[in-house]
Amino acid sequence: MLKSHLSMELRWGILAHAAVCVFFALSGFIIRFITVTRIDSPLDYSIDRVSRIYSVALPAILFTALSILFASAIHPTAFAQLSDFAGWGHTAMQFAMNLTWTAQCWGYNIFPPDNAPFWSLSYECIYYAAYALIFYSARRSGLWVALLLLLGGPSIAFLFPVWLIGAYACDLYLHLRNRANAVLLSGSALAVLLAVLALARHPILAFLHWTDVTHRSVWLTHLIERHISFAPHLLDKENFIPWLIEASPSYYLIGIVTSAIILFGMLALDRYHPELSPIVTRYTRLIADSTFALYLFHTPAVMLVDVIVGHSVHDDHTATMMMIAIPLAIIPVAVTLDHLKRWMRSRLYQRFAPHPARS
Repeated sequence: MLKSHLSMELRWGILAHAAVCVFFALSGFIIRFITVTRIDSPLDYSIDRVSRIYSVALPAILFTALSILFASAIHPTAFAQLSDFAGWGHTAMQFAMNLTWTAQCWGYNIFPPDNAPFWSLSYECIYYAAYALIFYSARRSGLWVALLLLLGGPSIAFLFPVWLIGAYACDLYLHLRNRANAVLLSGSALAVLLAVLALARHPILAFLHWTDVTHRSVWLTHLIERHISFAPHLLDKENFIPWLIEASPSYYLIGIVTSAIILFGMLALDRYHPELSPIVTRYTRLIADSTFALYLFHTPAVMLVDVIVGHSVHDDHTATMMMIAIPLAIIPVAVTLDHLKRWMRSRLYQRFAPHPARS
């Protein structure tokens, strides 16, 4: 029997998925832009993505393991209350699956203990591979992409269109960027989109409620129970079919709105500030390059600091200090990891290509 109400954990999971959809659309835009304007070949693309991902993911996994070791040694009782660590046997498997990007296949969430944000990387890396098949392999690319998404499972396949929406927004940007009325066109389209969503908010909310995870679970679970004998084995600990969260139409709306905002913002920036000052460019690049490290390092860092200071993150003063201190501490780490990324690219080019590595 399915639960009639979502648990708090599942509600936070839905919000997290919604937030990551914003980044999926942004990722699609950025990857499309760099492949059209900067990256010349499948090898360049592969080395660029591998070095970018592993230069942060590997240190983040190491930092997660060290955080668990230190936190459990410093204050075992507080660590047991704050951590979801279940023993090193489980953790080795979790680390391995997250570093091979198979941890989210078919909707069964497996992420490193105390580092739940890792879940989205399995999605991202499969999207990178699917995009490479589309962009660099015209022959039978649709079949290979379908097979890849089949291996990833419905969860990953359902959100791939959100990523592609961002990529198509980049195509629109490149098409419009030299037109004198580009800002007017994109601004008008964004205004119309927001107006339609505002005017139709009640039927939209009703539709999203009708198609929310609870209703989808009830309907689909009853359906498969009639025809599939092993249906109970498909359910997760919440008695939900695991990939149903990603099937929400709301995520496509998030992708469309996010992409429209990115498109308008980029065109407006080109029109009114085509050349930013060196200091603005420098710090913008620094912040942008630090976001990935912040994303993968902040959760174990919060757990470790919380154990060390002996307070709960629900304490307002402690939480505020942590929100300020942890990002500031991760920025120099991100700078170091950028050097690691460049070193990895250089080594990969030496191994797989005769020409020198690119920065």
